[in-house]
Amino acid sequence: MPKTDLTLGAAQLGMAYGIANHRGKMGDDEVFEFLDEVYHLGIEKIDTSPAYGDSEQLIGRFLKQSGRNIKLVTKLPQLGFSSPAKTDQLAPRVRAALESSLKTLEVAAVEDYLIHSEEDFILHGEALVEALRCCRQEGLVRRIGVSVYTPEAALKALDLGMDSIQLPCNILDRRFDKVDFFTAALSRSMMVYARSIYLQGLLLLPLEKILGWLPDAEKPLCQFRDLAHDLGRPLAELAFVYMRDKYGVDSLVVGMESVEQIHANLKLLEAPGLDEGVLQVINTVFANVPIHVLNPSLWKRI
Repeated sequence: MPKTDLTLGAAQLGMAYGIANHRGKMGDDEVFEFLDEVYHLGIEKIDTSPAYGDSEQLIGRFLKQSGRNIKLVTKLPQLGFSSPAKTDQLAPRVRAALESSLKTLEVAAVEDYLIHSEEDFILHGEALVEALRCCRQEGLVRRIGVSVYTPEAALKALDLGMDSIQLPCNILDRRFDKVDFFTAALSRSMMVYARSIYLQGLLLLPLEKILGWLPDAEKPLCQFRDLAHDLGRPLAELAFVYMRDKYGVDSLVVGMESVEQIHANLKLLEAPGLDEGVLQVINTVFANVPIHVLNPSLWKRI
């Protein structure tokens, strides 16, 4: 099975993103220097979206100025329909949105074009997928897919024969395992991008910065820290290696903001794996972490 690779999550390039972000948005010149290092260090894919501030614009300007060739993943903005639409209604909007991203990114085609709104995907289903297939047939995108939050939407993507998917998964999260999604995705050659491998930084923050507004995270986070201590592994390494070696995952989407972070993540690609006994412990201990801990949209910060 091919080794899991890294995809740069570019939300941080266009806006201040994530609860662990304390520096805010990067300056434009800093973004260009950073992306040049990303390219030279061998990270071949960047994940972006029109929803990520001016991320697409900055990437496009970098590609135009540098002449670099980097594979891009971008996303279809929310369509705004309140009821299910037919393909002939959806296709012009999908095509226009993709063409807008291609123009902004300064490229003729992207590697993956993902439906960004799970609600759109559920509402329109096959009609929306067919609109995306038209774009793929025209050579504007290599793979079509969806960015999901729930196992139910992930299974629907399999049923509709989508090429790729981006989903949230980390060492605490068993939801997609419980429906055997990764095995099914691998059997159908679906490209799987895993995001939120540090749970938007929650796994790495000091407990005292979390428990005041998310008290139910205390038990799983303490168990995670105890396991890392027992194994002699840094928290980031344990979280990363678990997802790197997860069956059926092709690429880890990781937000990075400095050259030091790039080197650290590339080093983690070579870190020793976890033995089967440790994996069994992880699957048992974190079998039932509450959904309001796993889903950042449900966090209610004070």
